[in-house]
Amino acid sequence: MRIHWRSIVWRGSPPECPFHSRRRCRLPTSPHAFLALFTKLLKMPLNFIQSLPAFPAAVIAIAASMVANGEPTPLSIGDKAPALAIEHWIQDGNGYFKPVEKFNDGTVYVVEFWATWCPPCVASMPHLAELQDKYRGSDVQIISVSTEPLSTIEPFLEQEHPQVESTVAEITSRYCLTTDPDESVYTDYMLASNQNGIPMAFLVGKTGQIEWIGHPMRLDEPLQAVIDGDWDRKAFKQQFDAEQRGRELGVELSRLYSANKIDEAIELLDREIEATEYEPFKELLINLRYEIQFESDRLDEDVLKFYRQRLKEAKTDPNLMTQLSLSTLNALRRESELQGFDDEVIAAMRDSLGDLSPAGVVQTQQILTQMYLVRGQNDQALQALQQAVDKAEGGAKERLQVQLERLTEQLNPTEPEDDSADDEDEGS
Repeated sequence: MRIHWRSIVWRGSPPECPFHSRRRCRLPTSPHAFLALFTKLLKMPLNFIQSLPAFPAAVIAIAASMVANGEPTPLSIGDKAPALAIEHWIQDGNGYFKPVEKFNDGTVYVVEFWATWCPPCVASMPHLAELQDKYRGSDVQIISVSTEPLSTIEPFLEQEHPQVESTVAEITSRYCLTTDPDESVYTDYMLASNQNGIPMAFLVGKTGQIEWIGHPMRLDEPLQAVIDGDWDRKAFKQQFDAEQRGRELGVELSRLYSANKIDEAIELLDREIEATEYEPFKELLINLRYEIQFESDRLDEDVLKFYRQRLKEAKTDPNLMTQLSLSTLNALRRESELQGFDDEVIAAMRDSLGDLSPAGVVQTQQILTQMYLVRGQNDQALQALQQAVDKAEGGAKERLQVQLERLTEQLNPTEPEDDSADDEDEGS
């Protein structure tokens, strides 16, 4: 008897693929999801971190500003930093710093954007204060800019900081905290550079040029390099431009994929691969092309070669093994012709069990159960689920035991007893 995979109901949280949705592995269909995929493939951090409560508000602010102010002049690495027209200077390093409009040659500036409603912004405040203390007297000035009204910021300053035993006012008094409600500075920096998340820091070098853009918690290394004159602006610009193009490309690929224009998406990637000179980005695009081909059942020798190489790497990378196993599972569900790759994945998964934690074993055995069911290997499916039960603990063990009993009943239904013989005996 062969059980269709859709008839199996998993209680609790089923294994998840880091690139895909919870219950069905598929290519991302939103620009933000494509961007996450780009980042994971390239294995390099983005220049921004978006908090869940902050991101929607930031998007709304961006949309409103673009309508009100029109498209700003584009801003990128190496460009002259726009002048600051900040309305309210709330903190000034306890009188040490003066308000800034134009940047002085020889001085390094950090222009950072924040908001009271943004937890990562608040979490970055002690770090900014420490950096300003470290470089006080070294021609370095840190300026944090909000777009909120004073009536919002002033009571916020009196609150206790969630991570430090001080008020927000005490922490931010060590550098320049400001707000610019007309959003002119936000427009000139954030919108102009196509940044859509806060906190976001812009590092302005000694010649008034933008040297670096990124999260303030990653500011230390580029700041020191700019101060020392060792910063490689050209190299960072290549990385930054690639990330910017990645966002744009994510939107284009999402549109094509949502319209089921897979061939056009692959052609777009091919053109981009040919055009880019930045090798890490080129490698990312090639990886993404193979990923799309695999997920859309366009397998060829190159795709399988790529995935077999990833499978070798996955032997020492449990997260990659999980991702590959889930991608393979869903290919089996689509009845893809995998040319034996599923056998290789299953063998690698079984070989990895000895190196996994108990929780990892449980997750792997659950995925193996589903793979065996799709392949019609019911005995192996029951064995895998039994091994998951054996390794599980607490409530998870109880839930898996129920699943095992249900699956056993589905695969080996109990035959109803034949009472006809008893009826004949009674009749005689």
